[in-house]
Amino acid sequence: MDFEEPDESAVARPGETQRPDVAVLAEVRMVLSYAAGHCLSDRERQIVERCVCGKSSLAEVGGEMDVTRERVRQLRDGALMRMKEYLRALGFKHSSDFL
Repeated sequence: MDFEEPDESAVARPGETQRPDVAVLAEVRMVLSYAAGHCLSDRERQIVERCVCGKSSLAEVGGEMDVTRERVRQLRDGALMRMKEYLRALGFKHSSDFL
């Protein structure tokens, strides 16, 4: 999944330690990418990437996929629920498990 990268000031340089918030965000991104790659179809993954991680609206994505905004919302919600169930099956119980 494509997530926005942190700005230059947030990235650790050689010999420096990485800011804790950036390190946690990187780990969350890795877990979500893993889950998306293992439990979502290509279509669902694209919708999640664009509507949740990106800046695209439901209507924009729907127009490009030739489906309604409501259908994109349904697919997005179903995909997020599937990812949540997949992560629970792996042992994650709630968002604090990432921290």
